[in-house]
Amino acid sequence: MQIRALIVDDEPLARERIQTLLQVYPFIQVIATCETGKDALHFLYHNSVDLLFLDIQMPEMTGLEMLHHLPDLKLPLIVFVTAYDQYAVEAFEYFAVDYLLKPYSNERFRQTVNRVLQRYQSNSTAHWDELLSKLIQYFQQPSENLLAHKIKIELAGKIYFIDIESIEYICSTGNYIELKVRDKKHLLRQTLSEICQRLTASHFLKIHRSTLINLHFLKEIHRTPHGEYEVKMQDTSVFRVSRSYKQDFIEKLKL
Repeated sequence: MQIRALIVDDEPLARERIQTLLQVYPFIQVIATCETGKDALHFLYHNSVDLLFLDIQMPEMTGLEMLHHLPDLKLPLIVFVTAYDQYAVEAFEYFAVDYLLKPYSNERFRQTVNRVLQRYQSNSTAHWDELLSKLIQYFQQPSENLLAHKIKIELAGKIYFIDIESIEYICSTGNYIELKVRDKKHLLRQTLSEICQRLTASHFLKIHRSTLINLHFLKEIHRTPHGEYEVKMQDTSVFRVSRSYKQDFIEKLKL
């Protein structure tokens, strides 16, 4: 078995590093390296390769733009080499493509090569073109949509992003809201009404003017002797369902 590989990266040291790391894999032959997307396009139009190490952020033509110009060719297996942050990297994982996040370790490179080898040997590339097409479409969305499923939190000079689906409940006090996520609570200067506009999924339910819960983390419902309802969350927190939201609560949970 011989896998023919092409390396595309505008940084000489980055190209050399991949070549060096591939030396321990005799079944992978680097047949060429390219500095630009245009050079890579020219090479691919005249040569067949099995594996492509492709940098995404290149001047003049990005790696994704380069792929756009190969509509009629059978695409090789691609390892995206990227400096994107962790949240854009989730897209690569979602679309089941291999990637290396700069700076990467030798061990991380080894893991990627092993995944490529498994995919190549099992010939599990039937939907490869379709996956890459969807990945490109994802990154062509307006930038504000890329993090539509995230809540941004700024803390101590750093910016964190929290998965909306991981929010267990939200409590508000004035112009501040407190998000409960796993074993942590995050304070944001924002109103509950503002964040409710983003939490439109049916499993988010407002039970009080200052409380919104994620039904996925609901543990128990208690009915008081006076006909009122209380909810107990998985972390043992208990909240009262106010009269204003009681009917909606009953209908939603079919009580």
